Amino acid sequence: MHAHSEKTQIRGKNILVLFDFDGTLCRIDSFSRFFKNMLTPPYFYWRCLPLLNKITGYYLSQYPAHLLRPKISRALLHGQSKQQIIEKLPDFTQHILGHLNPELYIKLLWHQAQEHQVYIVSAGLDLYLKPIAEQLNVGLICT
Repeated sequence: MHAHSEKTQIRGKNILVLFDFDGTLCRIDSFSRFFKNMLTPPYFYWRCLPLLNKITGYYLSQYPAHLLRPKISRALLHGQSKQQIIEKLPDFTQHILGHLNPELYIKLLWHQAQEHQVYIVSAGLDLYLKPIAEQLNVGLICT
C-alpha cells in the first residue's frame, strides 16, 4: 500500500492527504496490539481459540482480513467493560505513537504545516484509533 494518496486538489486550494495506518504510518499492526494490550493473555487466547481455523486461514492467505477482523473484535470485546478499555486507552495511544514511521510522520507534519486536510485511513476500530487521530490532530476514516 502507498504511504499516502496522491495530492488531490479541491476548489484550487484544499489538498486532501490520506495516510494508511497499520504497516505504513504505524510500523506495527495496531489492531492486534490493541487486543493484546487491553486483555489478559488467558482471556485473549481463550476467546481466540474458537476462531483458530479462521486465524490460521488468514495467515495462510486463505481467509480475508475484512471477514476475520469483525469476528475477532466481537469475540474479544464480548463481556468487556467499555469503561475499563477506555481507561487503558491513553497508555495504549502513547505506545502506538511510539511506533510511528519517522519519515512518514515528518511528511504528515509537513502536510499539516501546509494546511492540507490530513486523514489516517484504517480497517482498525475507531475505539482505539480516534484517540490516536486526536493526538495527531488529523481526521480519521476507519471501521
